[in-house]
Amino acid sequence: MNMTSNDGKWRRTIWIFTCLCICLLAVGVLSATVFIGLSSTEATAQSQSNQSIVFENQTTNGSQVTVRSVTLPSSGFIVLDSSGPGEEGVLEESAIAVSQRLPAGTHRNVTISVNRSPPGGVVNQTTLNNTGTYEALLYHDSNNNSRFEFITSGRSTDRPFIVGTGSNAHLASDGARIIVEGSRGDPNATPTPTASIQFTDQHTTGSTVTIRSVTLPQGGFIAVHNQSYLYGGDPTQTAIGISRYLPAGTHQNVSVTLVNGSIQQSQTLVAIPSQDTDNNQTYDYVRSDGFRDVPYTDNNGAVTDRAAVTVASSTTPTVDLSSPITPATTTDTPQPAAGTDTVRSSTGDAGGSEKSATQWLTGNWIIILVAIIVIVVVGSYLLVRQA
Repeated sequence: MNMTSNDGKWRRTIWIFTCLCICLLAVGVLSATVFIGLSSTEATAQSQSNQSIVFENQTTNGSQVTVRSVTLPSSGFIVLDSSGPGEEGVLEESAIAVSQRLPAGTHRNVTISVNRSPPGGVVNQTTLNNTGTYEALLYHDSNNNSRFEFITSGRSTDRPFIVGTGSNAHLASDGARIIVEGSRGDPNATPTPTASIQFTDQHTTGSTVTIRSVTLPQGGFIAVHNQSYLYGGDPTQTAIGISRYLPAGTHQNVSVTLVNGSIQQSQTLVAIPSQDTDNNQTYDYVRSDGFRDVPYTDNNGAVTDRAAVTVASSTTPTVDLSSPITPATTTDTPQPAAGTDTVRSSTGDAGGSEKSATQWLTGNWIIILVAIIVIVVVGSYLLVRQA
């Protein structure tokens, strides 16, 4: 009996000791998990607040801009954009250029070449043509491949850095007024000689209109717009005709070819003398989203003239303004901009599963700990009873 009683005491002692060890082990493991999860959360919070950018007003020849300083918690890029503060939604249409990949840390006087167009962007300009306010925004290099793929990945890769949380969250960016030397808006610019144009009332079959006279001090083109232009229509959408390249000087009775079907009924059309700002003798205003080959201006804005045009009949297709127009009025097929990447498929981020599991364990560690203790105690008790 004594032996049996002693065996029972030893079993109970071993059982209690084993339960305590298992419970302590469970507490240690879960505490470490919680600590790791909290550390990860703190690191994330730190990364969300440890980025900054200073983009100051400056004067440039239009080929490059300089960011005074930038601090990145991880590697990333600076994107030069023309849309205004925090306008991520129109990045494809407004992103002008992207910097080289910058490693984590603080960088000063970062130069961005305007002709380094971001892959997937549609601006593709070689210089800034207009004085105005531009934005510099910070983006991750999330897959560490040194290529900016936010646009080409459908916004799933290389996303922007965010400052703040909740309702205070916003893109990490800064704006600056960029004065482009010699452009409209440059207070020190040498005034561009004034252009002039005469567009008289006329009949047309819908295929062409005739400009009575135009003077282009530095050469260029004549763009013809439909009457929507007079009511605030987007000039890149209302353009319906473009002349061949015209050298500097005065030209009489210039025929301008119209897009087929662009005028179905009699209406007022607007003729605008336009510059050849990139000196390639190709009209690039429409496809550059209004950045190149801009109109000649005077003190009242763009130089224009209007005419009442009566339509006699329709005609066949003649010109496509979405493609560049060469001096011979032939249509070139737009080529992808140098450095533009094709869309690359991306696989899921394996780190996302680990992060989700850690967050779940962090939020439910008390329940898990209690469950483990209950299972260990009940299981051990049943084993002792059977013994």
